[in-house]
Amino acid sequence: MNMPKENVTVAIDDKRVTVPLPSPLVHDADVFISMPVPKMHMMTGVSLGFKNQWGCIPDVKRLKYHYRFTPSILAINKALRPGLVLFDGTNFLDRSGPMDGDLVNANIIVASDSPGAGSSVCTQLMNLVRKPSAEIRPYW
Repeated sequence: MNMPKENVTVAIDDKRVTVPLPSPLVHDADVFISMPVPKMHMMTGVSLGFKNQWGCIPDVKRLKYHYRFTPSILAINKALRPGLVLFDGTNFLDRSGPMDGDLVNANIIVASDSPGAGSSVCTQLMNLVRKPSAEIRPYW
């Protein structure tokens, strides 16, 4: 899809971070609704409410922004300010998703007006704990 896009700059920790975003999403949306699937992720450990917006970068090669993933994902969330986050917990994804995970049937929806608060609830539902080796594992 060929959609107008623009660079959006926001302040993150007193630094200016610029990310490309679709212009209609930045200017024309009354409310931004995000619907992530709670899952383990081989690159980020866990993928929840903040990371779901990574797909808003209008570039099929958005992997090239991965070297600055953390400030970029924070900038996207600050720019778009999700007003409703519905965590689709029909099936959580365990192990090393998104390519090689196991579905864990939960049949729930977690609704929040904050990606952080909803993600916190999901991590509690997933019983995530930090191991001494810094490896994140779910305990279902």
